[in-house]
Amino acid sequence: LDSDYDTLIFKHDYNVIQNWSEWEQGKINLMMIQNEDTTPGYCFLQLLRQDEPLHATVIPDEDYITDRCGRILHNNKVLNLSYPNSEQHGPSLAIQGQQGIVDQDIVFAYPCKSWPQSASGWLQRQGIGRWPTQEMRSYAASTSCFVVPTGSKVSVHPELEWRISTCLVERCLMRSEEHTSELQSLTNLVCRIRH
Repeated sequence: LDSDYDTLIFKHDYNVIQNWSEWEQGKINLMMIQNEDTTPGYCFLQLLRQDEPLHATVIPDEDYITDRCGRILHNNKVLNLSYPNSEQHGPSLAIQGQQGIVDQDIVFAYPCKSWPQSASGWLQRQGIGRWPTQEMRSYAASTSCFVVPTGSKVSVHPELEWRISTCLVERCLMRSEEHTSELQSLTNLVCRIRH
């Protein structure tokens, strides 16, 4: 197979959190917000202060805007990069390889320390044939997720939404090939979360 090369790039100085206990001093802390204004499977990222766990009150640069509620939100326009022979596809930058060099897909993301709250019900269920196993669900609960810079096509605020990615857990589950019907159920769940 002539497969392309997939790369996930994330910065450790960013810290996406879902509750205040995950806040870290000195990092760029962003609170994940999911509400009636966000599309399922997506979130807004509210900027927090770096010196103490409080909401930020000053816009640091053009990557942030103040919304109608007064929150400082991170926009998803961080992929304003240009590489030769590249094209942007959602959160991915596709770079076409030259002769003898494989194509690359690069995704830029921010890490989130905890499993998305919107998908926490999945951790409690066990499907047909005891799949996913307790070990897989424990792995999911202890594995971080990511947010990637792309908004939903049906969003009212696509420039502010970030897609929640559980790619590490999805990869683990994909390697468990023996449970294809359960895998299809999970794929359907992921699609519902994202859409």
